[in-house]
Amino acid sequence: MPMLRIAVLFDAENTVAGCVSVVLERLRDRGRVVHGLAVGDFANVALARWVEVSRRHGIELLLQPCLGKGKNSADIALTIAALDLARNAGVEAIALVSSDRDFTPLALRLRRGGLEVFGFGRGNTSEAFRSACSQFNVIEPPLVQPVATPLLVAKPPVAKTVPVLVAPTLKSPPPLSARERATLLKVLHALPAGSGGLIIPGNIGLALRSADPALAARIGGPRKLLNNLVAYGVVERVGAGAALKVKILGLRAAS
Repeated sequence: MPMLRIAVLFDAENTVAGCVSVVLERLRDRGRVVHGLAVGDFANVALARWVEVSRRHGIELLLQPCLGKGKNSADIALTIAALDLARNAGVEAIALVSSDRDFTPLALRLRRGGLEVFGFGRGNTSEAFRSACSQFNVIEPPLVQPVATPLLVAKPPVAKTVPVLVAPTLKSPPPLSARERATLLKVLHALPAGSGGLIIPGNIGLALRSADPALAARIGGPRKLLNNLVAYGVVERVGAGAALKVKILGLRAAS
């Protein structure tokens, strides 16, 4: 079996730093690693160990800052680096160390260019990425150095205290004038009702703000409006959570 010139690329955001020595050891039988690169947002403290590991094994770090939640900027940077290496570095094989199935097109493109592709990832890596590689190797976590556990010094037991439960103070809703009571009744009875005469709670706030913004601001607010309406005796809750609806009742003056 010919010995190959290999470039190895680590998806640092999808792979633990402890895998580096394992990957390099397994590649030793296939050829000589001439270039090593790890890509990720190394400003993130979660990737801090890559700095130490890169010095020990001669791995170059490519910093790709995160460009937003859910973005795959590091994956794109790794793909660009792989294509550059395949074109300009004189390598005959590229090792992709990631369990991310999104690298499947990259593996296929590299093989189409005549390169061997050695994949490394966890056992749950998708079959698509496995099949796209010339050879796939399973590396299972935890591939990290054990952290020494400090000796624990026994402490005298602390007497437990029993918490005293204090009932919350319930605030009365703001009193309503005769005009406000009439407005509230008019708004409620104008709302479209569904099966069983039930209405969606969110529609009450929208209709009230449209009819009387001042009244809506005085008795409304985050999570206050429905509680106040129940206290007024205007509505009652039916159901809970996402299925919560309200039923319109009579109206009595608030104290």
